[in-house]
Amino acid sequence: MGALFYDHLTRMETLYTEIELLSLDRSEKIIIIDHIEARLHHQVLEVVLDHLPPSDHQYFLELFHQQPHHHQLLDFLKSKIIGIEDKIKTTADEIKYDTLCLIRSHS
Repeated sequence: MGALFYDHLTRMETLYTEIELLSLDRSEKIIIIDHIEARLHHQVLEVVLDHLPPSDHQYFLELFHQQPHHHQLLDFLKSKIIGIEDKIKTTADEIKYDTLCLIRSHS
């Protein structure tokens, strides 16, 4: 997945470093990272849509579809949702924590 408007809030590098240390084939690591990124993406969008007024869903989704990396998306969300950056960070932190616990329990 390419750059997204929330990437700077999620900081998944520590998790990716942990995955790199696993004794798996490169292709298996890529599959794991792809699954994590998909889960993160879906959960961030779920948080956004859960807190965004329904009347703004279509505008946000159209803008996201056209330019998923554009800072205007986060600016729009910040104008509509109090604390959206913290909500996105919390979502990412939960995913990182859950994934690290799973990795460590199988190491």
